[in-house]
Amino acid sequence: MTRRARGESRSVVVKRYANSRFYNTTVPGYVTPEELREMAGTGVDLIVYDAQTGENITPAFFTLPH
Repeated sequence: MTRRARGESRSVVVKRYANSRFYNTTVPGYVTPEELREMAGTGVDLIVYDAQTGENITPAFFTLPH
């Protein structure tokens, strides 16, 4: 049985820092924008926050070129 079938969340929370680095808080470590796009393509619910303001910048992340 998959995690989603059991009702478990597959959310990944990422913080974007002022130096344009992305930190994955779910599996601690820095990731590249390309890695984030790959994760999103696998069906993971990706949430990107601005680390300084706490603002959800997920829509902007996917609409801006990187």
